[in-house]
Amino acid sequence: MRIAAAWVLEYPIVVVMPSILLACRRIELAPTAYLRSLWLSVPSTLLMSVTVVTAPQVYPSDLPADVARSLDIAIGPLAYEAATFGFHRKRVQAFLDLTHRAKK
Repeated sequence: MRIAAAWVLEYPIVVVMPSILLACRRIELAPTAYLRSLWLSVPSTLLMSVTVVTAPQVYPSDLPADVARSLDIAIGPLAYEAATFGFHRKRVQAFLDLTHRAKK
C-alpha cells in the first residue's frame, strides 16, 4: 500500500511535470500559457466531481443499483457541460461560431 501511495504522489512530480516542461520547450509555449489553458477546465471539473460524489446522497434508498450507476454516469458529463457553459459562455459561443464558420 505504501508503494502505491508513493507512486501516486511522486509520479506527477517525477514524470508528468518534466514531460510537460519538455513539451512546452519543444513547441515554444510558455508553461504559464499551458497552465492558463488548463485553468478553463478546473472549475467545471471541480463542480463535476462534487456533483458526482454528492448526488448518490439524495437518491432514494430503494433505487436499484443499476439505475443509480446509470444516473452517476449521466450526471458527471451533464454537470461538466453545465458548468463549462455557465462559467465560460462567451468562450463556448465563440468556439461554436468558429466551428460553424469553418463548416461553410
